[in-house]
Amino acid sequence: NQKTGKCGICPDNCTSCTSSTYCTKCKKGYGMDYIIEGTLTTNTGKCSKCPDNCYECSNSICIECDVGYGAVLDEFGDNTGKCGLCIDNCDDCGFNNKDCKECKEGYGRNDDDGTMKCLKCPENCKGCLYSNYCSICNQGFGIVKDSSNADYGKCSKCQDGCESCLNDY
Repeated sequence: NQKTGKCGICPDNCTSCTSSTYCTKCKKGYGMDYIIEGTLTTNTGKCSKCPDNCYECSNSICIECDVGYGAVLDEFGDNTGKCGLCIDNCDDCGFNNKDCKECKEGYGRNDDDGTMKCLKCPENCKGCLYSNYCSICNQGFGIVKDSSNADYGKCSKCQDGCESCLNDY
């Protein structure tokens, strides 16, 4: 306690406090509660449990989801304050669990049918931003280019003894 200089017990789910009734820092998995009146925001000094798979929250509404999770949006595209698992093969779905900012290695974004997915990169491809267009070929393969030097986003085997190549030489 700052007034008496003696240590006391903090409120439940609290790691730092100024009194036994006023928390200044919540433990992991809990967030500070605030009262919002117009433009005035007041800290209540109390902690509430965060939603499942939430890294940081306030008033039991998730602000940042755990890795591998993203915000669940309602039918109007508004954040519900909850977290949902990212789509399959997605490393980072950011602010929408049905979208993907970054697919896992060997996978690329694809929304050809209107639904975001992370699909396998083309054959012999190490990395692709989009699932149908390779940007980095596996060792021993090179990006296929046409006569005007435009690449097709596909990989072909290099000649024997080469670790990387363009076309197949």
